[in-house]
Amino acid sequence: MDYVVAGCAILDAILTQWPFTRIRVADRGIREGVLRGLMNEGVAFDIGHNRER
Repeated sequence: MDYVVAGCAILDAILTQWPFTRIRVADRGIREGVLRGLMNEGVAFDIGHNRER
């Protein structure tokens, strides 16, 4: 429960500094959120299937 109070205080401070109109909450890590955001924007990646060995 202490983490919830601390997290709310941190979020309040962030929103005071940068008043966003909306926020996105992820239930996964930061990397997964960045990847999902890039996928939603249509950014393509070359994952190396044609890499010479």
